[in-house]
Amino acid sequence: KMGINVPETIAVEDCREAIVAARDLGFPVVVRREAGGGGLGVHLARDEDDVKRLFHYLCKGACRVIVQEYVIGEDVSASVLCDGEKAVTLTVNRQLIGVPWLGGKEFIYCGNVVPHELEEVCRVTGKVAEEICKFLGLVGSNGVDFVLREGEPVFIEVNPRFQGTIECVSMVTGMNIVEKHIEACHGVLPEKVTVKEFAAKGIVYAKEKSVVPDLKGLPCLYDITKPGEIVDAGRPICSIQLTASTPEHCIRRLRELAEVVYGKLVLIRDE
Repeated sequence: KMGINVPETIAVEDCREAIVAARDLGFPVVVRREAGGGGLGVHLARDEDDVKRLFHYLCKGACRVIVQEYVIGEDVSASVLCDGEKAVTLTVNRQLIGVPWLGGKEFIYCGNVVPHELEEVCRVTGKVAEEICKFLGLVGSNGVDFVLREGEPVFIEVNPRFQGTIECVSMVTGMNIVEKHIEACHGVLPEKVTVKEFAAKGIVYAKEKSVVPDLKGLPCLYDITKPGEIVDAGRPICSIQLTASTPEHCIRRLRELAEVVYGKLVLIRDE
């Protein structure tokens, strides 16, 4: 209707429907819960056995499961302020999804680099995000997720809430995003957005069951798990938030600090 690229998506209520949908879309396909966030409940099915297993795993109780075309490309997002009629994109961001060196698997959200380094990507994706938000009549701070397929944004989903990018967007724009959210709810949107530098956030997930030591002395760490806490594989340990002059420098610093964190964990070997 709006001329925006979207993945083919089929909602199913039983396993047979899920298999038929996957055949029609062609493997691999994404199988996901109807509701979720942060990449939880989103999985890749490479064959019919995967579809059966994932359907029964995801559909506990009365619910629908989504079978979706798997779009290959770069994960990006847009941070948008809206007043119900108009929308202004603050930043378009590179997303870090399923990053092994942060302990992320499959579609798990591991952080972001803000803004995206390519101006054309920011311009085109930001415009599409604004059109989607205006069409939906959204208000306040909203996130719109895309996959860039051959440079073209494919719309994945809207997150009508504060996003995981909030700290980085604040760092590069100098804006208080909560304050701007409240202003947008009262019909006031920023006239101009100026980005000063690059910022990055990385969420460090435990790769194995571990005891977390005291990490408070390390730089750029936030959301730190309490010392002595036991975390299972896949659970977050802390986040890393920093700024740099280039996105490459951001990623390099994230990797270096993540390695330091992993080096301090005390692994628990189950008997």
